Amino acid sequence: MTECKASDTPMEAKLNIVKKESQISDNPYQQLIGSLMYLADLTRPDIAYSVGYLSQFNNCHNSEHWYYAKRVLRYLKGSKNVGLKYCKDGNVDIQGYVDSDWGSAKKLSANPMFHNRTKHIDIRYHYCREVICNKIVKVDFLPTDDMPADMFTKSLVLVKHRKFMNMMGIVNVL
Repeated sequence: MTECKASDTPMEAKLNIVKKESQISDNPYQQLIGSLMYLADLTRPDIAYSVGYLSQFNNCHNSEHWYYAKRVLRYLKGSKNVGLKYCKDGNVDIQGYVDSDWGSAKKLSANPMFHNRTKHIDIRYHYCREVICNKIVKVDFLPTDDMPADMFTKSLVLVKHRKFMNMMGIVNVL
């Protein structure tokens, strides 16, 4: 892999691998996926979706799955200077992004009334409504083209992948 060609994204857009019954290859697939998960959790959230998707095949992987796992390695080779960057500029504003049903989330978070239809929601989630009402957290709509949480829910084309990486502070750190 040291001489491999780098990949621009960790996974091709709209990839759909079919799960096959009891096919296990001789490759160290599970070990690679475990190592990639460790990396995704600590410094490289840009590979989180790809690694999570590939981990579904830990018990039934074959050469196709191995190919796509190695693609993540090729992506990492081409982006080895990229990571989360934190700056000491005094700005402590934290932004979070959630890919959800906008209408339902907005109504539920803003309405202080307890509804019979929301009894199933755990008490800790009602805390979210409280911090929104107290203006500690602000809920805004973002169109799909500006939603960086998409990086965690689907594989993206190169332009969106890079745009969302930048929005989340995953940049060249050198």
